[in-house]
Amino acid sequence: MAKQGSEPAIDFSDFLSFFPEVDLPIILEEELARTCSANNKVMPLEVIRAFLPIDTEQFDELDEVVPCFRVPETHDFHAIVYWEAKLMQYTFQIATYDKAGKLINHRPLAGTVAQDGKLIRTLARIEEDWLIHVVTGITGTENSDIYFDMDESHMETLELLSDGKVIIL
Repeated sequence: MAKQGSEPAIDFSDFLSFFPEVDLPIILEEELARTCSANNKVMPLEVIRAFLPIDTEQFDELDEVVPCFRVPETHDFHAIVYWEAKLMQYTFQIATYDKAGKLINHRPLAGTVAQDGKLIRTLARIEEDWLIHVVTGITGTENSDIYFDMDESHMETLELLSDGKVIIL
């Protein structure tokens, strides 16, 4: 189902075909982003506007969205992961939809963000049982040396539920 006010050039099943199913577990990290970019075409703007929870009014010519994969065996819903690249902000996002194509949930899972002189890197691993382990590390510059700040780093576990919601455990 398209967002209000737009008629997509493709339907929801065509949209899903942008996302190949993969075997789990899978780690969301920079190498996967390169693989997705090499194997999948950048998502056309009209498709992003119709199906993804992204404010394209803030897009510029350098921003892009690359489809990565679809979570297998979701039966009652669809779960997709895409890579969103903006200036100094690169994130893997998960979005879930009901069978009719209505958005259920979306959230960032992993990526790299440059902010206030620090580099925030987040890795995620999606397990076969749909648990998602997320580790965030923060680095910065102190006296011209790169350092890792353990006090500002953390781990969390999420779960993709059978209704398509993603919750923090």
